[in-house]
Amino acid sequence: MTIRPASPNDAAAFNAMYNPFIIETPATFETMAVDEVSRRRWIEERGSNPRHPVFVAEGGGGQIVGFAGASAFDPREAYESSVKVSVFIALTPREKATAAASIERFSTGWVEKTFIGPTR
Repeated sequence: MTIRPASPNDAAAFNAMYNPFIIETPATFETMAVDEVSRRRWIEERGSNPRHPVFVAEGGGGQIVGFAGASAFDPREAYESSVKVSVFIALTPREKATAAASIERFSTGWVEKTFIGPTR
């Protein structure tokens, strides 16, 4: 498994994982599927903000099996250092097992690298 920063070229793969959650569940609190242009913009906005990055988990062969992103928890200044973290994994059983097996490594490494930094 490879973990890398997201690119706008990942938009279609993200939507293939995310949109079923919109259509089939109440988990996202969204009511309409995300189009590719909007997803590309979402990735670009987060790519320009080191506090709210998006990372991709790639399985063997380079297929995207999951992604995780951070966003502002609350716009009020006192919450500036708080973030909301979302993780999505592919729905096929094989991809889900692959992504789930490494989700701890994925999220722990990402949180340490992005928010905690080197130990003092």
